[in-house]
Amino acid sequence: MEIIKSKNKKNVLVSVIVPTFNGEFFLNECLSSIKNQTARNYEVIVSDANSEDSTIKIAKKYADKIVSSKKRGVAYQQNNGIKVAEGDVLVFVHQDVALAPNYLECAIDAINRGYVMGKSISIANGNSIVLKKYSEIDNLIDNTASKFNFLTGMTHFFIKKDLLIKNKFRQELYWDLDMIKRIRKFGKICFLKNTYAKNLDFIYEDGRNLVLTRGKKISFWKIIAVRYILFGTLSLIGFKLKH
Repeated sequence: MEIIKSKNKKNVLVSVIVPTFNGEFFLNECLSSIKNQTARNYEVIVSDANSEDSTIKIAKKYADKIVSSKKRGVAYQQNNGIKVAEGDVLVFVHQDVALAPNYLECAIDAINRGYVMGKSISIANGNSIVLKKYSEIDNLIDNTASKFNFLTGMTHFFIKKDLLIKNKFRQELYWDLDMIKRIRKFGKICFLKNTYAKNLDFIYEDGRNLVLTRGKKISFWKIIAVRYILFGTLSLIGFKLKH
């Protein structure tokens, strides 16, 4: 692991870790949303996988710390971010997600109320009805799962650092579900409705298709089938599959 930038901040309560790889398309909006939080006393850490575009250049404008490695995988990049994190609360945000201004404030409040981890509702990027329905399905599933002390789709979440130090992410296909399965034993998980995270990956809707950032199209119902039927089934038996 190479440390590209390291700016220590005093009295850091929260460390926001953003795993990246060739994320120039989204990263400005992602990191800008983190820098514009209502909370204070937090640091921004970008953990990169040797990007070949302008990801590092963008990260230098916003991040307090930047680490990079040639080995790739979200779980690996997140673990690298933990190594340099100073906060007692860790917030993980994918490079194609933007946070509401009060996200960190709500996350800190949840931890102070005794929760060990959690996430917020997700909203669509834009005004497409199809995309809004997609987000509504995601939120419904997470809201239901949280009642059973579980969550899914961890593109953004917060967690107590001391628990994660002992239960670091494993290099598995379903690294997020594997982690939750171990963390849930230590306390309650919450699903916040008083803040949100915006998914930036889908740009707009074209008829029955979702148009991705690189111009590719995919059926809305195909996404639903693959994500919730195929991936849902594999997640029950595939925890040991590697990246």
